[in-house]
Amino acid sequence: MPWGILDQLARGRVDLIDGKGKIEESIRHFPAPGHTPVAMQSSCTLKTRARSFSGDAVKYVKEIIICRCDMAFGTVEQGTASIERILWTVDCIVPGHFPGLTKQPNGSFLWDEPAHFDLLVR
Repeated sequence: MPWGILDQLARGRVDLIDGKGKIEESIRHFPAPGHTPVAMQSSCTLKTRARSFSGDAVKYVKEIIICRCDMAFGTVEQGTASIERILWTVDCIVPGHFPGLTKQPNGSFLWDEPAHFDLLVR
């Protein structure tokens, strides 16, 4: 466990999530195994655009380009299925190890223009 995380968790309320569901009407989550077997994907819809905060479900842009998980502690097949599901359901992706990408009219994702996220997390 990363240094200091238990102290951080002890200061606030922690709700563990499991399976598919929603936290609020516009914030949804679902399991996205692959790189890590218990990974969760969360997305929010703001102003009709679905944004994914994919963490390690989509680690970096290479996995978006090839639409395939390239390093998995679960199985590559699980990871690839998670990536495909994410790509089909969102307009913007913030990978775990790369700046955000925005879906273009042709269905590809680019990062050469800034993706603005009107989101405040407390």
